[in-house]
Amino acid sequence: MGRMEEWAESLRYESLRQAADTFFGARRAVERDQAVLRQWAEHLQALSRRAETWIAALHCVLGGADNLRLLLDALGMQLPEARLYEAHSCLLHIARPHSFTREGLYCKIVWSVYAHWADILHEYHHGRPLQDSSVPGGTRWTPNYQQVLEFCARLNERIEHTNTSYRPSESLEFARRLDPYGQEMASLLGCGTEVCSLDVSLALPLVDPNSLGLLPWPDSPDEAVARRMVKAVCRRIFREQRQVAEAVLAAACRGEDKNLCVIGE
Repeated sequence: MGRMEEWAESLRYESLRQAADTFFGARRAVERDQAVLRQWAEHLQALSRRAETWIAALHCVLGGADNLRLLLDALGMQLPEARLYEAHSCLLHIARPHSFTREGLYCKIVWSVYAHWADILHEYHHGRPLQDSSVPGGTRWTPNYQQVLEFCARLNERIEHTNTSYRPSESLEFARRLDPYGQEMASLLGCGTEVCSLDVSLALPLVDPNSLGLLPWPDSPDEAVARRMVKAVCRRIFREQRQVAEAVLAAACRGEDKNLCVIGE
């Protein structure tokens, strides 16, 4: 092989390598973003499961779905699925509050359960600050619901751009043009008609936001407003449904540890 042939072969190899790096590099970038999206979604799914547990506890201490709806309506909140208003099994322990009256104790127990649920919802919608070990004294935030949905939308835009700008058929056609002999043989044998179908079969699929399994939980209202509404509803329950409040107090204080309340069974 002469010097010119060697130079041409090296040029062809380098061109193919750069084309492959560009094509597969774009796809690897999408795959990296998909992995980040899955990680963020899994974090929110875990928070959502915790929120379901605490809404079940709130259902328990309020004495049923009707009182749960009463409280949530007063707070201007609506659960994302109807099933969440129904009773679900749970077993949780909270610090037993102190009060001089039965009514006050009941109100504080309900508030404690609500506060746990509201904290989870706040983190779900706004994230939680964590120490960033990569930056001295730095802080990073955990992903939140709206952030994940926006990232999913940007990822889909990137997937559409990748499918349009980095088509398999174009990359393969570029590689074939660098091999005149192979191109001539493919023409004689009638090959190449299947190239365009690669754009369909190898297209990267868009991410359906619903596939992330994230519930649109409501955001928690201001704490002062919530505390006032919870107290008003609890007083109403204690006044109009005394047996409900007493049953909750008896169940919550049934444990041997006087510093804990048992919620659920």
